[in-house]
This record gives sequence, structure tokens and C-alpha cells, in this order.
Amino acid sequence: MTDKVLTDEEKDALLEGVSSGAVEVHGSGGPSYASVKPFEIGPRSRIVSDSFPRLHRLNLQLADELAGHASSMVQRDVNVTAVDLEVITFGEFVQKHDELSFVVTFLAPPMDGRALLTIDASLVRQLVECFFGGEGGDVTVPAENAFTDGEMSVARLFSNIVLSVLKEAAVAICELSPEPIATHTNLDLVEVSAGTDRVISSEFEIAFGGHQSSCRLMWPIATIRPLLPVFEGQKKERDAARDLLWAKELKRRIADTPVELVTTVGHAGLRLADLVGLQAGDMIEIENPGLATVYAKDVPVLHGRFGVHQGHNAVEARNWVLGNEMNDSEQGKLDE
Repeated sequence: MTDKVLTDEEKDALLEGVSSGAVEVHGSGGPSYASVKPFEIGPRSRIVSDSFPRLHRLNLQLADELAGHASSMVQRDVNVTAVDLEVITFGEFVQKHDELSFVVTFLAPPMDGRALLTIDASLVRQLVECFFGGEGGDVTVPAENAFTDGEMSVARLFSNIVLSVLKEAAVAICELSPEPIATHTNLDLVEVSAGTDRVISSEFEIAFGGHQSSCRLMWPIATIRPLLPVFEGQKKERDAARDLLWAKELKRRIADTPVELVTTVGHAGLRLADLVGLQAGDMIEIENPGLATVYAKDVPVLHGRFGVHQGHNAVEARNWVLGNEMNDSEQGKLDE
């Protein structure tokens, strides 16, 4: 069957009809039957980019610390590398990793919602092999969709190490308290987000015993939304009104701060021989000090005159050492 093609005569007739108006064309200025609603950016959630430099640095630190803890667990050198960070939907994440794996659902207060740690089946069996003294190398992953009780125990031990290291690595950003709440062997059984919800998947490649495999931390965007400005490296906007309130409060409290004042009572000069020969009860004569400098934390703050007030030795304040920082009324009060 051949395609129907307009002849030259038909093309000319069509063009002439369009130009004369005999043939109606619904172009950009013609009738429009579609309708749209105005889109308001303000009330909607903030737009999330796919670049998270600080989360990437957190993953690098987590990988470095996890290597040391994992090496202690299996008694051999372990290399952990943060290899990938992607933003996808939860449905895509499940489809991408639908094979047998050890899945831990965990909470991470103070953030709301749940996150996931997934450990490939090959990594679980490699951990078991080395944990019980094996040489490692390639391991066979059975076709059945299950782990033995021993494999589950070792996988649970490793997942606890990952969450503990996550808590340590995240201290610089937020004091998280990861807490496992459930384990699964298939992502199809896990419901932490809707299929269309966006999630951040961080993959870590773990190599030891001549074998390498992977584990992943999956964070729903809704769960870590409060930390997104931090992960994206954005600077938090300062609130000028709030800063002003803090400044006023600090100034108010400064007035109630206790300060220890120190001054020198007098000076005397002695020959070294006289000083060495001093005995208990000997007197050291000092001149009437007259004027004194008062110190606060070894910083001279005011000049004054020695005297007696209500039966106690005292210093009559005369002027501030840094007089330019006093206004005229304050200076006058000291001079009175």
C-alpha cells in the first residue's frame, strides 16, 4: 500500500485557499479550546534540584568510616566507595533493585518518615563467608528468594554497623538517631513512599576477599526535606528582624554579667638583699598611692582616687581609661 501524497495541483489549490481565507486554519491567533489554570509558585513546595554536593561529601565520609568498621567485622581489609547518587521515583528504585536483597526500614529522628538500607544478596553471602573464617572469593547466590537464619543474623549485624556509622558521619549536619524498625528480603514488600514519590538513592560499592558488591541508602525527598538546603549547599538567609531581637537581648544580659575588679594598692622598692632577708612580721613601707587604675580581667577600665568609704578602703571613680567610648553624661557621672 502506497502513501497518499498531494499532487502539485492540490498543493497549489490548498495554498491559494489558505491565503484567500476559503480554508480556515487554527493557528496561534485562531480559536483555542484548551484551558489552563494559573500556576502559583509561592504556595507550592520548593523546586528540588538533583545536585547535592554536601550529601555527596557526607557519603564520602560515611564510606571512609564504614570501611574501618567493616574491616573489623570480617577481619580483613575492606574498601568502601561512594559510587552513585541519583534522584528517581520510588517505583523506579524498586524496579531497578527487584532482586533478592536484605532490606532494612529505619527511622532517623528528628526527621519524619522512614528510609531504607538495601544490601545485595551477594554482599550478604560474602559477609557470611568471611565472618565465619572463609577465604571469600566468588559466592553462589541460590535461586530461592530467601536467606538462612545465619545469613539474616550477619546481615543484621552489618546493617547496624552502617546505621551507627551514618549517625557518626551526619553529626556535622544534623544529630540523627537511626533506628531499624523492620527487615525484608524484597522491595516489593516495602511501603515507605508512593510509587511516584521522588527519592534519593546513594549507592556504596564494597570490595573485599576478591569480591565486590553494593549496598544503598534510600531517602524519600519528603523525609529529608528539612535538610535539602544543607545537602544542596545553600546558605540560609538571615532574618534581620530576628538578628535585631538577639542583639537587644544580648545587650540586656550584658548588664547583668558579674565582673571582678582589681587595683594596685601601692608600690615599694627594695634591694634584692633586703628582699631575701625579709622575715615574718617585717614591714614593707609603701607610699600613699593617691591615684589608682582599676582593671577588669587584666584590662584597665578606669582611673580613680584611693580613699575610705563607710569604713572600707575604696576607689573613687574619676574617668574611664577609654574615655572616647563614653558619652558626655556618663563621663560626667564619674567626674562628680
